Amino acid sequence: MDNDSQSTVPAATNYPAAGSFGTSVGLAAGGANLGVPQVEDLPRFALDMRSGDAAREVEATRGVRKLLSVERKPPVEEVLAQNILPLLVGLLDRDGAPTQLQFEAAWALTNIASTSFTRALVVHGAIPPLTRLLLSPSADVREQCAWALGNVSGDCPELRDMVLQHGALRPLLQNVLAPASESMLRNCIWSLSNLCRGKPQPHVDLLRPALPVLAQVLASSSDPECLQDTAWALSYISDGDGARIQAVLDAGVASDLVKHLTHPLPNVVTPVVRALGNLVSGDDEHTQAVIDAGALTCMPSLLRNCKKNIRKETCWLLSNIAAGNRQQVHALATTQALVKAVLTQMSQAEWEVRKEAAWVVSNVATGGSGQHVHMLVELGVLKPLSDLLDAADVKVIEVALDALEAILKVWKTGVPLAHGECDYMVLLQEADLHERLEKLQEHASEKIYRRAVDIIENYLGVEEEEELGDKLQNEFGQGMYGFQAAAPVGASNKGFDFSSFGH
Repeated sequence: MDNDSQSTVPAATNYPAAGSFGTSVGLAAGGANLGVPQVEDLPRFALDMRSGDAAREVEATRGVRKLLSVERKPPVEEVLAQNILPLLVGLLDRDGAPTQLQFEAAWALTNIASTSFTRALVVHGAIPPLTRLLLSPSADVREQCAWALGNVSGDCPELRDMVLQHGALRPLLQNVLAPASESMLRNCIWSLSNLCRGKPQPHVDLLRPALPVLAQVLASSSDPECLQDTAWALSYISDGDGARIQAVLDAGVASDLVKHLTHPLPNVVTPVVRALGNLVSGDDEHTQAVIDAGALTCMPSLLRNCKKNIRKETCWLLSNIAAGNRQQVHALATTQALVKAVLTQMSQAEWEVRKEAAWVVSNVATGGSGQHVHMLVELGVLKPLSDLLDAADVKVIEVALDALEAILKVWKTGVPLAHGECDYMVLLQEADLHERLEKLQEHASEKIYRRAVDIIENYLGVEEEEELGDKLQNEFGQGMYGFQAAAPVGASNKGFDFSSFGH
């Protein structure tokens, strides 16, 4: 069973700025607070920007830029009211314009684009000159234009697509491959991530040229901001059908993504887990590529991460692996430390994490072998699964019932244990399963009510109750148990030979 609860990308919070979609204000500069102009100066600035005198144009444009650089309530509406926006675009686009003039104009446009007036830039034709100047001889101009285009792209998918249609991707990639500074690399990768972001998504073929560049950054960079935005970009591109996933895998990023699962910063780990989770949501070959890259060995430590979202996304990733073929379920189920960590999350974590962990267990139980089911029971799965039957979330109850029915089916069919002994009857009694199933017969959902009835009738009927009573009478009467109790989650389970599991 696939867990599609993560099919949509949640609102990101780890971006250069907390704009409406993914925006950021322009470059900082020393002296920006010296001689700060006033809104009353705007009419004079507008006149000077039309003067044809280069020095006056630069000074006036700088004055506008300084006004727009204030952190709180920049006077964008006042700037627009003076018709300064088309002047900024015109100065930016003018042949032979001084580099400093282009830089100041691009900076002012960047700051406007970080507000709710982004669309005004597009209406006044800012995208073509900003794109053209991504190849400016001036590194400062290139970086500022990349930043402005990132803000435009980050506003909404419609404007993002317009930036792509104007051909901004390739010159942006050139700046990523040959950045003039660390800040340029960061800003260009952030802008690139915004070109990949949002739904409806750009067609994967439009973004394909970015993949080898992203792969190179992922493999070579040690800068957390670059790694973070590179991983987000890969997660956006891989979110979807098999063609998107295959395109990302073809770039050779799986091993480097896995490498960064151990990064100390959550802001890096979060998009890495998301990207890998997308990759294992495809077909079995896609999932196998991530397993072969060594992802499973990193999962137990991720499930101990203090960040709830990382543990939640890790469980989602694992649930997709557990929805794969029998060999892939085996790879997960026989990583004992990982299974114990999942059971810990299902029984002790925050509710959102418990739900995702339940999907992992359910997919292993329904898609694995009888020996995999026995292993889950040996490690104590019945009690936390039974506890989930008290949940208010109907879907969680259904997932738990799927797992429990699969476990009971293995028990009733008498699949032999590889090693050891596990008395299901006593463990089911300890989990209060029968009582909880009886309670579900009063559930408002007819589907859940019917399933509870069927499970009781098929697996926990009168015959089984009598068998349990006789067994407990005999064993307690003799002062001994004839079964090995389930190991507590996280406890040692010595003597269980995982190599003997069936595939």
